[in-house]
Amino acid sequence: MKNLVLLLFACTFQQTGWAQLVNNKSFEGANRPNRPPAFWYPCSDDSTPDTQPFSYGVTLPADDGKTYMGIVTRSLAFEPFEVREDMETRLNLPMIAGFPYVISVSLAHADDMGYDDNSTFIWVNRPIKLTVYGGTESCLTEELLWQSPLVDNTDWIHFEEVIRPEMENLRYLIFVATPEGNRATNGNILIDNFDLIEEPLIIPSAFTPNGDGFNDHFFIKGIKPLSSLKVVSRDGDMAFETEDYQNDWAGGDWPSGVYFYTLTNSIKGKTWKGEVSIIK
Repeated sequence: MKNLVLLLFACTFQQTGWAQLVNNKSFEGANRPNRPPAFWYPCSDDSTPDTQPFSYGVTLPADDGKTYMGIVTRSLAFEPFEVREDMETRLNLPMIAGFPYVISVSLAHADDMGYDDNSTFIWVNRPIKLTVYGGTESCLTEELLWQSPLVDNTDWIHFEEVIRPEMENLRYLIFVATPEGNRATNGNILIDNFDLIEEPLIIPSAFTPNGDGFNDHFFIKGIKPLSSLKVVSRDGDMAFETEDYQNDWAGGDWPSGVYFYTLTNSIKGKTWKGEVSIIK
């Protein structure tokens, strides 16, 4: 029986993201200073991000493709006393409030980045953070979606996290170079292999409602708000029904056996059907 349970848990149904939201996810373009990659645009006129490598002492090979994006912060002796480079891209579809999205990105830091300014070499090599905002209009940082830790690694590290936007109709993503503690500094962060997708659904083929705290519920990973669920027995009797499933069905008094589910998301108008086994 133990082997049977393990086999059933291994058999899951996964639905990939419904749409590609971001263009040029690996920041491909002509690698040169003051030239952003295609589909990415600076929000500020103070300083323009660079398509890397090979500018200002940056030599790290790309994590994905051939090029990547570099953005910096700089401390100035005059107003506005600091620069925080930023970039935006317009999403192919607006984000939906409450929906789970997977944000993933590779980040690194360049220890040897700098430039000549009136015969003086200026280092721009302190570790900084990446802050990602969502906006309903171009360059409007309305909702904080994610912030990286302080990135001081000189090789790529990949980050991945599930986010749920609170605002409706977020059509733009804005990346902002952010110094530690919001103190003006000369720093840089390198960005590659970015993606934003609706979190895939993973629907288990079995669960074991025996009260041991493990697999006690019919838990659907990545379920979206306003997803109705109907579960019927082999005889066609309704075992469970709800208009907004909260991953809370533990099988009730229904015996072990195979049941048939229909999951429908009213926002997207998509339906999934399949079998789930109750094992007691």
